[in-house]
Amino acid sequence: MTDFTDAAPDPLDALLAPPPPADAGPLRRRVGDRTARLVRGRRRRRLAVLAVACAAVLAAIVAWARTTAPPAADPHPVPSLVSLDPPEAPARPAPAPSAAAEEWRAFDSADGRAERYRRAGDRYLAEESDPASALRCYGAALDTGGPAALEVSSDDGWLLMLVKDARQKEKTHAKSGS
Repeated sequence: MTDFTDAAPDPLDALLAPPPPADAGPLRRRVGDRTARLVRGRRRRRLAVLAVACAAVLAAIVAWARTTAPPAADPHPVPSLVSLDPPEAPARPAPAPSAAAEEWRAFDSADGRAERYRRAGDRYLAEESDPASALRCYGAALDTGGPAALEVSSDDGWLLMLVKDARQKEKTHAKSGS
């Protein structure tokens, strides 16, 4: 049998083979130099971007610190004829006492007791929306005010009118014995 490995060299192998390498030294040097320049340029750009970012963060911190820090005192103040300070606010009147304080004043007072209880009841009803406390104060006002306090007037609130009406009905029923 004939073996293919013993065959004679093919004449086309020489034509199909790559050409022998020429002197590649200068080309290799140029490619290496360009690559090195490119890598160094990228590294420099990366470092420059990092430096700019650090400077921006530092500038932001300094700007924030200046806005939050109190201003330094001027070592040589200049006297001024015009004051730049805002004018002082006028003194506010003392707030009116609460309804409970008004009720305690009525309890402690000897004169004007009925009127103070009435004012305390009005304040409980108007300011604190507390009809139970207002009813207590109106009852005390009618108890200490005498018979004249039972007369309904146009200044009376709705709850006081109801209490006065109920008290008058009690008196009439007590007199009639029913």
